[in-house]
Amino acid sequence: MGYSARTLVDLVPAPAALVDADGLVLAANARWRSGPHPGRLLADDGDLHDALLHAVVRLARGDARPVECELDDQRIQVTPVRCDCGTPRYMISCEPRPAAAPVPGVA
Repeated sequence: MGYSARTLVDLVPAPAALVDADGLVLAANARWRSGPHPGRLLADDGDLHDALLHAVVRLARGDARPVECELDDQRIQVTPVRCDCGTPRYMISCEPRPAAAPVPGVA
């Protein structure tokens, strides 16, 4: 991947990676590389892999809106990225899910 792709993922404050439609990690920031999926392919580890695969398939069918899903304590967003090469690319970012706001009057 080129300089602009590496710069794009480095600017994301959360763990982020740019992947192709097969799950090959093309560029990743340091937070992604030090996390649970540091490899060149998205790990097939059950629920997370299934959620990401579902999001990529949905986007590959032409839905241009980002896909968000929540898994355990993470909010995962998959966003299509325009690429001059004509091959689909996707930005995956993972952020901690915000804690639920306390309900007034409930202890």
